[in-house]
Amino acid sequence: MRWPANNDQIPVLDLFSDSRTQLFYLYRKFVYEGSSEIINRQYGAIDFPIIRYADVLLMWAEALNEQGLTGEAVNKVNEVRARAGIASLNSSAATQVNGQTDLRERIRNERRVELAGEGISYFDELRWGTLKEKVFGPGSGVNQVWGGVTVPYVWKGDYITTWPIPQTEIEMNPNLKQNPGW
Repeated sequence: MRWPANNDQIPVLDLFSDSRTQLFYLYRKFVYEGSSEIINRQYGAIDFPIIRYADVLLMWAEALNEQGLTGEAVNKVNEVRARAGIASLNSSAATQVNGQTDLRERIRNERRVELAGEGISYFDELRWGTLKEKVFGPGSGVNQVWGGVTVPYVWKGDYITTWPIPQTEIEMNPNLKQNPGW
């Protein structure tokens, strides 16, 4: 990601929104650098991954850790870290893993960093039950460069962690009850 957006002129061609009152990140993953005749990244020569090997390894590590196989889980995380050129877990005092709970949080943070901007974090936070604390915590929202939150993120209720059952499914099966809040 590039922050802040530089400009919308050749050769940079960063995209701007209709509001210039805030600086914002621009996603540069899987996108050409500089100017291009490509009007949409779907038509480009850069393949957009369906699923990444790092995602598979980190899900695998998470499953191993939850089974109590912490050593094997550390090996899977280290495969991802080695590809990125980052120090392996348990290679120094700073990367020392102190049990299953510590590794669980390290795997979660590894996923947040490795898969940033790929549309996976939302579903991870839902699955872990951490959406409210990680995304809607104090001071979260759209910030101005000079520090103030201009558009705060507001928690609307716990119903956001479950999705509604489609009305057609409820009509076909009278035993189904709509999830609370929907």
